[in-house]
Amino acid sequence: MSGMDQLAQSQLLVVQAMNGFAEDMTGFGSGQLPGTTTNDDATAGNVGEYLANSAGVQPLVPNVPLNLAQLSLTAGDWDVSATLYFNTADDGSVTGSITTSSATLSLVRPNYAIIPINSTFTGDYSATIGPLRRSLNATTIYYLVGDAIGTAVALNAEGFFRARRVR
Repeated sequence: MSGMDQLAQSQLLVVQAMNGFAEDMTGFGSGQLPGTTTNDDATAGNVGEYLANSAGVQPLVPNVPLNLAQLSLTAGDWDVSATLYFNTADDGSVTGSITTSSATLSLVRPNYAIIPINSTFTGDYSATIGPLRRSLNATTIYYLVGDAIGTAVALNAEGFFRARRVR
């Protein structure tokens, strides 16, 4: 088979595949894409791909940023968000951020959350960061970083970090 014949055959296969896809789309309104009808996940590289990471409870030392979780995101557009959980009985504040720098807070809005803490309330605190859009041209590691700022005692922290490919 000549190179031109192979090209023509490849083009025919692409057209047939697209026609099959179009036929599978009948019954859906203009601009609508069918979703899954079971409990499966979008595969890597496809819209809807979901990544999550959660570390167990970790002690925070005051004024020493700590990675609570990390995600490696491949090239594409992602929505990333995180929920931070803290437990303390001391005055001060707790900060969490989503950043590409390991163990470093990013205090650039909207990448962070600060929770003021009053010692009259002892117990659990939580804050959510995001969702934030991240458009990447290469694989990039993102960190969920926590820190206790201005507190005199150590406290416990944990975080849930998630990302979904949006296109």
